[in-house]
Amino acid sequence: SQKIKIDHIKPDDIKIKAKILKSILNEIALKEGIELTKKKL
Repeated sequence: SQKIKIDHIKPDDIKIKAKILKSILNEIALKEGIELTKKKL
């Protein structure tokens, strides 16, 4: 397993990346949720 060098990463960058990942996951979940509801209907 590779060790990630956290020293070079700023905490702010991690927070920003986490927000971006969450927003992307939310968009995917919404799209899939809409598709699922359409299939149910």
